[in-house]
Parts: sequence; C-alpha cells; structure tokens
Amino acid sequence: MQDIRTLLRYYHEEQYSKREIARYLRVSAGTVRNYLRRAELSGLSWPLPSEFTDADLESLLFPDSGSDRPQPDWSAIEKELSRKGMRLDLVWQDWIAEHPDGYSYGYFCACYKRWSNAQKITTRLEHKAKEKLFVDFAGKTVEVIDPGSGEIINAQIFVATMGGSSSTYVEAVPDQSVRSWITAHVNCLNFLQARPRIIVCDNWKASVTCARGKPRKIQETYVDFARHYDLILDPARVRDKACVELAVKHITTHILTKRDGRQFFSIHDVNQAIGPLLDAVNDKPFQNKEGSRRREFERIDLCAMRALAEQSYEFWEWKKLNVNLNYHVQTHGGYYSVAHGYAHHTLDVHSQVVICSYRGKEVARHARLQRKRAYSTLDRHMPPKHKWDRERRLGAAREVGLNAALLCEAILELRTHQEQKFLSIKGILGLRERYGKERLEAACALALALGTRAYNYPSLSSILKTGRDELFEQIPAYCA
Repeated sequence: MQDIRTLLRYYHEEQYSKREIARYLRVSAGTVRNYLRRAELSGLSWPLPSEFTDADLESLLFPDSGSDRPQPDWSAIEKELSRKGMRLDLVWQDWIAEHPDGYSYGYFCACYKRWSNAQKITTRLEHKAKEKLFVDFAGKTVEVIDPGSGEIINAQIFVATMGGSSSTYVEAVPDQSVRSWITAHVNCLNFLQARPRIIVCDNWKASVTCARGKPRKIQETYVDFARHYDLILDPARVRDKACVELAVKHITTHILTKRDGRQFFSIHDVNQAIGPLLDAVNDKPFQNKEGSRRREFERIDLCAMRALAEQSYEFWEWKKLNVNLNYHVQTHGGYYSVAHGYAHHTLDVHSQVVICSYRGKEVARHARLQRKRAYSTLDRHMPPKHKWDRERRLGAAREVGLNAALLCEAILELRTHQEQKFLSIKGILGLRERYGKERLEAACALALALGTRAYNYPSLSSILKTGRDELFEQIPAYCA
C-alpha cells in the first residue's frame, strides 16, 4: 500500500509519466496503469485524507478481494500435493471445476504460497549452558598432497560448537571413518577441558548405522565412547541442526576460505594452520552483544560442565558378529572361539585385542592372530564331544609312538578348523595299516624335522610312498 501511495503522489503531484513511475518503482507499466485505473473507478481523490489507513485504501482499490468468494481449504490441498505425482495446477483444475467463480490459477498459486509460508514460522531455540555440544563435518574439504606419491587427499573438517556459548572447535581429519570421528571427539573434549551432558551428532555413518528406525541405531564404537565419558548421544533432527550449521558456515568463511590456495603436505600441517585462526574466531567480539565465544564459554559453560575422565578414551572398534555353527566368530581374517553355547548368537566383538561380549558381559578374549584364515580355539570353549574326540585321537597316536603323538598334538595347535584337525589326524593314523607302526613313526619324526609345512596328511603320505622315512636313519629325541 505504501508503494501505491507513492505511485499516486508521483502521478498527481510530481506529474511523472506512467513509464517513469514504473522505472522508479521497479514495476511494469501495465501495473501502474492498473492501479491508476482502479483509483479512478473507485473515485479516489488526491491528496488522500489524513485518517485514510492502508486497510481503507486496500478495500477501496480491491473491493473484490473479500471473503465472499469461495475459499480453498489449504490444509486439504497441501495433503493432496503430498501424493506422488500430484501438482498444484492439477489441484487447481479440480478445485475450479467445483467453484467456477473461484480464483484464477495465478492468484490461486499466490494465495497458496502465502499460506504455506505462514505455516513455516519458527521460534528461536534457547540452549542451556553446559548442556549440548553440536558436532558435524563441514562440506568444504582441504586438499593434502602426499609428498611421496603426489596423491591428493581431501581432508575432512570436523566442527564442534557449544550450544550455550557458541565456543567452537575445528580439526582436520583424514576421512569420515569411525576412527577419525572418535579421535576428533576425544581431541575436542581435551580442547574444552570439560565434558557436556549431551552430544548432538548428525546422521553420518560413523555415528548412526540406521537413521530410519525409532530409536535410531548408533554405531557401537560411538556408544562405547559415550559410555566412557558418561555422555548422552542424540542424533540431530532438522530443527536441531541450525546451531552447528551456522558454526560450519562461519568456520568455512573465516578459516577454510582463508587457507584456499595454500598447499599442505600432511594433516598436521592443516591443523597447524587452523590453530591460530580458530583462536581468532573464539576471541573475536560478538557484533550484537558483549563478550566473545571464549569469554562466554568460560563464564557460562566451563564452570557448569563436568570434569573429564582421568584417562582419554582409547579407540576400540566394535562390531556385531554372528557366531558360526563351529562356535567361532570371524574378524580381520581370523577365526576366534567362544563357548559353544553361543553358537548362532550375535556378539559384540572388539577387534584390537579380540574381546567377545554378550549383553555387556565378556565371554571370550583372544590375542590377535597374525596369519589370515587361522583359528584361535580355547579348550574350555569346546563341547564335551570335541574334547573327547581330541583325547581319543591323541591316545591312538601314542599307540604308534612318541613322535606320532608329538606330531598330532602339533597339528592340533595349528588352530585350523576343528573338523579339519580330526580328519587330518585320522588320515595320518590310518597310514599305519598300509605301512606299519615303525615306518609311520619314522615318517612322523621326519615331518617334525621338516617343520609345519609337513604337518599334514599329504606330506606324510608322500614321505612313506617315496621311502624317505627309511633314509632317515636316526630318529631325533623330540621329547627332550
């Protein structure tokens, strides 16, 4: 209405042409002619009376904009638009067919847009001191050149900000893996020298393994980290992300953009360059209030936050793994036994030192195997039948001789598959029926001398078939 008042003043007092008025007000000449025609038809005189309000002017110029015309049910229309493939023009066609004296399509769209925008009114969220730490990765990355190969790696930028004071922490990490995510969290808490009550994280794969369900499934190692520091992990909803997204935008502008064009040859170099700029951001005075991020953090956050744990969290990668039928779990190329009663169960497995847990209780612990496809089997995990089979086969080997017993025991210690152990020993002991006890005992002595590569049925069979056991004149006393 203020623009229409200005238009009328330009036309009646300043005597500007319609084209000049359109140029000054940045509207079309047709719009100017339309408003002047409406003013003429309504008998509007200039100057306007002093008590003439904008509402009076609108009702005089647009008398047909009242509520006597049929009004669409915008809520029903919005629900209709949520259907797959539905468009606003199709909705209008159905509506105008029922209400021929309704709005034109253009006015219908304008009214719907105005109604829709009115539904999006938001409120400012107040964050309590010490309460929440918001974490996220910035969209912008930093190129790091490998000095050896010349390969370019895009370093990811971890950003964390306190909800109360907006105090910010920034760190470059090699990637968005679970290890980098957890390491950045630990460094952030060490930087703050305190811990909040809640960490609000985005739905990255490093933090949330399944974002669809309610409640959402949080990554096991991330849960272990939170348990160590006694924190609550809260995956972010749309309305919770404004705080950290504003921090990401601020960091991108005041830190990352300033580093554009500079070459880095390690992640450490990137963090060295970020450090002074981060201090400047936290020390910079606020524009609309007193203080800075650092002062506000020390004033309202730090004094209310809890002290850090005595020891920093040590990264442990946990996985949920199923126990196979042979009561072993497979991780990092090796097989590790658990009590046979846990077969077909799902366990939490930590893969640094292999620890298997069921519902928070440790059920097995193994040293990490160095060889791929090797087995680590503890006797106490074996079912009674397997233990009996083991003793029975070792007893049969002792009947052949001391070297046969030592060889069979060594084969059992190779940690191969349980069934393969017994089948291999069964085959070896079966050779005595063809070659006799004495030759089999000599062949076992030769196999012990040759080493682990000969600890199998094919090697023993080859030794006996070629007669190499007879050339092995003296049987070493391996029992010594």
